[in-house]
Amino acid sequence: MELLQLKYFQKVAQSENISQTAKELYITPSALSMTISRLEKEIGVKLFNRGGNYIALNDAGKIFYRYACSILADAESAVRSVQPTANQEVNILTTSPNVWTDLLIDFRDKRPDIVISQRFIYLDKLTNNILRNMGDFLLASPLDFESSPGYSSYPLYTNDYPVLMVWKGHPLLSFKSITMETIKNEQFIALPTGMSSRKYFDTLCIAAGVKPKIIMEVDYAMRERLVKEKYGVAILTGRSRENYSNEGVDYIPIIDPFIPREQYIYWDSKKNIGLAAEKFLNFAKSYFS
Repeated sequence: MELLQLKYFQKVAQSENISQTAKELYITPSALSMTISRLEKEIGVKLFNRGGNYIALNDAGKIFYRYACSILADAESAVRSVQPTANQEVNILTTSPNVWTDLLIDFRDKRPDIVISQRFIYLDKLTNNILRNMGDFLLASPLDFESSPGYSSYPLYTNDYPVLMVWKGHPLLSFKSITMETIKNEQFIALPTGMSSRKYFDTLCIAAGVKPKIIMEVDYAMRERLVKEKYGVAILTGRSRENYSNEGVDYIPIIDPFIPREQYIYWDSKKNIGLAAEKFLNFAKSYFS
């Protein structure tokens, strides 16, 4: 059994399409099919259900897939671990990229020899195998990600709190704090469904029994601009407001319901992380303390 066979098997399992996978790998469909068939012959069991253009993992294939992903990830980690430090890279997946700006910049300043690769992940892409296939670490809220057995986690901070972003001079600024009930009739500027901050917004509304009047769904930068221009208000957290210009806007703490926004770092404890990843993990653990 060769790593190349496992790589081809992994790709076919993910795409469920021989022709498409062959095109991505720059080989012929027949060569790819032969490689998969040879792998099945070597281990003595069929891994796929086939029918016409249809191909999908069977029960044995699903079990084998988990091990194949783990083997390939370990092989990649082994290579990175023995490479010169100047060539080492940390692959970080995030559900709220704006929250981690200072952490990543400060780590880069301290370790300029380590390359940082950050990738934003929508919530519908957060599968249990994501760290085994795509990165070294996941930075996410427990509201977004329920780790499976074999994953380790560490709370980076648990004391973030909800705030309402309003334009300067908004009548609500006469209050030192507010409740969701108080602002239930406001017009909201929200992030799109599938983003971590939007899920936090939805969680607050559900807990308060409030059905928000969302007039626009936009990105982070546009949200601040629209609030500043008095189109509506927005909900975010105390920490995330540090990443805005804050020109023309102000913030009011939301005290009921009070749902802290926690953020954790997750990693696959079955994978042997490289030296660069280990340095980032230690840095992140101490950064917010």
